[in-house]
Amino acid sequence: MIAKSFARLHITNLKKQGILPCTFTKAADYDVVQAGDRISIAGLGRLAPGQPLAATLHHANATTHAITLQHSMTDEHIRWFTAGAALNLLSSPPHA
Repeated sequence: MIAKSFARLHITNLKKQGILPCTFTKAADYDVVQAGDRISIAGLGRLAPGQPLAATLHHANATTHAITLQHSMTDEHIRWFTAGAALNLLSSPPHA
């Protein structure tokens, strides 16, 4: 999910549900988004705290626009994201 900003409670709930909340690094990138855009994010397998994400907007007219996104995920949040939600980690059996 990408937004200009998030309320603190909302961002916490998104993270617990396994959703990656991102904000635009450059505010002007918000104005580049078009209805119907698809987005691809490179390097999610290397998601790390404090590291920006490289993303590409794929417009309906077949053009693309590269943007950079920020996130506030900690190592714990990344584990939730990888598991699909915090609840998935709580409900899975402990590792031997």
